[in-house]
Amino acid sequence: MSVAIASDLAKDMAGTPLLRGVSFKLERRDRLTLSGRNGSGKTTLLRMLSGETSIDGGQLTFAKDVRIKLHDQRPPRDRDLSLRDYVLGGCRDLLALAAPGHDNGNGTFGPADDRVVTNAGFILIAGFPLFILICSLIQWRLEKRKDARKAAAKARLARADARGGW
Repeated sequence: MSVAIASDLAKDMAGTPLLRGVSFKLERRDRLTLSGRNGSGKTTLLRMLSGETSIDGGQLTFAKDVRIKLHDQRPPRDRDLSLRDYVLGGCRDLLALAAPGHDNGNGTFGPADDRVVTNAGFILIAGFPLFILICSLIQWRLEKRKDARKAAAKARLARADARGGW
């Protein structure tokens, strides 16, 4: 069963197309990665999914009882929250399910004491920037390769023109 289905999503910013033709289908346990240059619409797409901004075109549907939580890229400093509490703030109900007392004292996902929650938060906080860095490096390398191929094709055309078209 699909958790979310996006069909031909579109978004304009100040009259200029930002996103066009965004379509995907997420099943349970699927992961979705967004990577791209600054200003390419990654955060806007996430805001569209969470309902924080409108969708200018296309259709977005969610399965029953699906909840989207979007954390700001820059956590508010004026609130008295640790980074751990801020990151885990969107899944307190899931952590409560995992807490002892719901399933023979072990919780649905095993014991969930402060150490487990802290480790999970640390992995999330430390691993995500590394993942983004790796995706950015891969994208940079692919773009560099594409640029080199374009330059080589342009040079071949220039040589062919110099030889009279052959």
